Amino acid sequence: MAPNQATDALAECTATASARRRILVTGAAGFIGFHTAKTLLARGDDVVIVDEVNDYYDVKLKQSNLDWLSTNYGDRVSVYIGDLCDEQLVRRVLKETKPDAMVHLAARAGVRPSIDNPLMYIQANVVATMVLLDACREFGIKKFVYASSSSVYGGSMKESF
Repeated sequence: MAPNQATDALAECTATASARRRILVTGAAGFIGFHTAKTLLARGDDVVIVDEVNDYYDVKLKQSNLDWLSTNYGDRVSVYIGDLCDEQLVRRVLKETKPDAMVHLAARAGVRPSIDNPLMYIQANVVATMVLLDACREFGIKKFVYASSSSVYGGSMKESF
């Protein structure tokens, strides 16, 4: 997918004069996810959040992010705490909220910890993504954006520029 195609896909989800969209954002308790959810809400979308609020970094900060979104946007924000590998949870959230699109930002980052516990990283970064993609297919969600950091994707073998 070319970069402008990804931008076009998100632009199609922009709230218009007559339609407010509901976007599911995974990992919205984290830094990038919080700012993504905040931006979507500010432009008029409703946001459904699924996050396990793990302890990779300060859980209080993550909870504070979720509280801020809920306090400032009220019933336009739905928060579900849980593991994205839990297929029943994912299907229940999609059934209850009927999102128009999904932005998948949840991941386990960090190369060093992945060496100590590779299964946890495979579950969080690969299996969870597969569960989400399968659920999107099942529920007819055609707009799916996946973004993460280099510590999830891995380093580039050659320089692009």
